[in-house]
Amino acid sequence: MSLAQLRGALTSTTAKIKGYGQSPELRRSIKNSIYNTADYALLPLLWLLSARLFTKRLGVDQYGVWMLTNTIMGIGGTMAFGLSDATIKFVAQYRAQSNLAAIQRVIRTSLTVYTLLGCVAAAAIMALAPVMVSRLFHVEVQNQSLAVWAIGLGGIGLLVRFLDSVFLSALQGFERYDGNARVSMVVNLVTVGANVVSVLTGHGLRSILVTIVALQLAGAIAKAFLVKKLLGDHWSFLPIFEKEALREIFGFSFYSWIQTLGGTFLQQADRFLIASLINTQALGYYSVCSQLTQQIQAILSKAMAFLFPFASVAQQQGDVAKLRRFYFKGLAFTTIVAVAMGLPIFLLAHGILSLWMGPAFAAKTESSLRVLIISATFVSTSIVPYYYMNGVGFVRMNALSSVVSGILVVGASLLLVPQFGILGAALARLATIPVTLVTRTILHQRALGDNRWYGGAVIVLPISACYLLGYALLMGVGDPSRGIFTLFPAAAAYAILGTILAAGGLRLFRVEPAEA
Repeated sequence: MSLAQLRGALTSTTAKIKGYGQSPELRRSIKNSIYNTADYALLPLLWLLSARLFTKRLGVDQYGVWMLTNTIMGIGGTMAFGLSDATIKFVAQYRAQSNLAAIQRVIRTSLTVYTLLGCVAAAAIMALAPVMVSRLFHVEVQNQSLAVWAIGLGGIGLLVRFLDSVFLSALQGFERYDGNARVSMVVNLVTVGANVVSVLTGHGLRSILVTIVALQLAGAIAKAFLVKKLLGDHWSFLPIFEKEALREIFGFSFYSWIQTLGGTFLQQADRFLIASLINTQALGYYSVCSQLTQQIQAILSKAMAFLFPFASVAQQQGDVAKLRRFYFKGLAFTTIVAVAMGLPIFLLAHGILSLWMGPAFAAKTESSLRVLIISATFVSTSIVPYYYMNGVGFVRMNALSSVVSGILVVGASLLLVPQFGILGAALARLATIPVTLVTRTILHQRALGDNRWYGGAVIVLPISACYLLGYALLMGVGDPSRGIFTLFPAAAAYAILGTILAAGGLRLFRVEPAEA
């Protein structure tokens, strides 16, 4: 290449980078990603820092009642029937048409249905609380009346959460993740701070739960005011029952709900099977590793959540070029970050587990952790396709993929867990990969104009190459971490290595089609 050609290439690349930096869609997307990720990360960090104080002041028994209440609220959340995703979808779609009247109809319909569902869920939880405490769960006698009260209040908290999700979804449909995140982060900071003060001044679990529900309600009201501002003269939150609006929302939300159920099943089935086929001690070992690896997926999922309404708007506008551009950039980002976060855990599994949980724990779980981190990396590359499929209207395919993946994991677990223990459960999670590759290829061909028959499956190559090289490095060098002062430098070095390998692999194996 001549000097003039090199100068021309550099000039072209610089202009392209500047063009991306000046793109309002890109700037908005980056802002949404940062706010949504920060909002997700804040609460786990706050509870991690304060958990020891709560267990010490409340006692492990009352802390357990608190966690039980949270679990029941989480299960009760499945009664939402996927209406949050439907609200995001249609708010974004009608925003692309500048149809504020239709957006108002969607929000009012969702709010009406969610209010009814929340009341039913709250009433059911409150009515069943005594039965759950006395027959279903093992609660100490001295805490049973407290548990009944806490679970009943949890039902009211679930109603508040349903109402909050309507306004949260509306803000996301407007691609205003920043407004939602600001409110949520303030509420979370005030909630944890108030609860810390509460336990330090001698108050118990009742005070904590009332504070949580009251501040959640305040947050929902604040988000409602933000939505009101976006709607302008078209705002109204009065109940509405319109046949067409209900059919539209439930036509989408049903399949979104199936996705939620399938995802819940996928996340929990292996744990139930471990407890059933082995024992609860094995479940404890497995859960620690699983929770660690799932944080990679969770962080990237929050970072890329803006792509759901974005894809809906771009598809409504018929802008395939924009869909392709953001899709492949998002896919490259999630792949590089997943490998950069996963490779250090893969190579330093023994050192991480030894420092965190102890050498005996590490000896029993390091192999499972390595397999789980590989699975988490592959699953992370499905985040962008998942949001795109919902955004462009392939919600049925997403639902089918979720159900089939859950069935495959259960089948593989039944075969592998009796023979390999928790390592078998970790291996079973890899059974989801073929399903995601098939659905991704269909998305590429039908929505993105990528006609390569292998387009959705090519992502396997760079990730596999990264971990094969990592395995070779592990066999050659071993785990260099012998303490906290060697662990962090090694992790940083391996993260840089993972970034270089993943970026090079994406280019080498041409994950993005040349015409895109």
